[in-house]
Amino acid sequence: MKIAYISDQAFPVEKADAEQVMNNYNALVKAGLQIELIIPDGWNQRKSHGKKNQENYIKDFYKIAKDVSIVQLSHMPFTRWRLEKFTHPFFAMFYAWRKKFDVVYTRNLPMALIASFFNTQLLYETYKIENKNKLLRFILLRALKKNKLLGVITHSHLSKQSIVNLGIEEKKVLVAHNGFNPEVFRPHLSKHEAREKLNISPEIKIITYAGRIGYQKGLEQIFAIAEHLDHTFWMIGKVHPEYENWLKQQKEKYTLRNVIFIPYLTGDVYAQHLMASDILLIPPSDEALKAGFTVLPIKTFSYMACGRPILAPRQKDVCEVLSEKNAFLVDIGNQDSLVSCISKIINFPEEAEKVAKQALFDSDAFSWDARAKKITHFLREDQSDRS
Repeated sequence: MKIAYISDQAFPVEKADAEQVMNNYNALVKAGLQIELIIPDGWNQRKSHGKKNQENYIKDFYKIAKDVSIVQLSHMPFTRWRLEKFTHPFFAMFYAWRKKFDVVYTRNLPMALIASFFNTQLLYETYKIENKNKLLRFILLRALKKNKLLGVITHSHLSKQSIVNLGIEEKKVLVAHNGFNPEVFRPHLSKHEAREKLNISPEIKIITYAGRIGYQKGLEQIFAIAEHLDHTFWMIGKVHPEYENWLKQQKEKYTLRNVIFIPYLTGDVYAQHLMASDILLIPPSDEALKAGFTVLPIKTFSYMACGRPILAPRQKDVCEVLSEKNAFLVDIGNQDSLVSCISKIINFPEEAEKVAKQALFDSDAFSWDARAKKITHFLREDQSDRS
């Protein structure tokens, strides 16, 4: 079974979905699937690096194996209008048809739509709650009617239920939670060791958020409580241009005297910052879930792998992997509870360490390789059913 894994993302880019695609692909290759990643190659990037050098640059950026193959289809320059999202599917589908791939695997709706009109099997992946997605329903049911729907992979049980609600039978839908790369977190450092590497004082208390810096992420309530605490808050991630005005407003509204913004990090430097922290934070807000931006954030799995206390919201998606045993959970929108929980973690380090160790132990089930094995088993089971 030859699989064309097609993404319309402008690689490399500092976004969670791009990180997810690359790490997922790397793990699926290691798992033994016959799979090839097909991405758009912007002329502007090709000018900077050259095609082969661009491929190596992408691999270095995401810390994936040098021997995996990335097909870059010649394309228009990447622009802020993202026109390649509409044109790349045609180029990629023609390539997949010409190279006689059996399966198109994608998380991009335009690509799935075009693939549904060809005689190839469709494997679709989504993190979203898709109850109201009429276009996706049309695509999946069309593929199912033609006996060409290989399956749907979702990142959470919440997302799976939404796919079932569209009319897809449960056995066609696999929940494969995202993961982390264990190599990035080796050697596992103590908080003291991590701070020594980063030249950070062992005396200060650090609360860290890693992810997209923008609205609908619950960050405003973090800025609000930071005003009244003496701890240091690290905000690790890129501020994309569309959020610059929002951040400017936050800086005018709050002093942010103890909030440090750190650019997007990858690899061991990212891991060291997480392991140097006293608390790893998923803001207790359901804004992102309601908006459909994030369901079970990918940072959850890296947090678990650090063995540091996690503070997270008590909501359905997060509670698929976190519980009172491996994290400190607080009610959404309750700032008093949030402040109280921070104090508890800081003032009772033995209890915090016990909970953090359980998260580290539980993280073994959430590596990218573990995810790839689950997907591989799902695909082979489907092939057995067809034969």
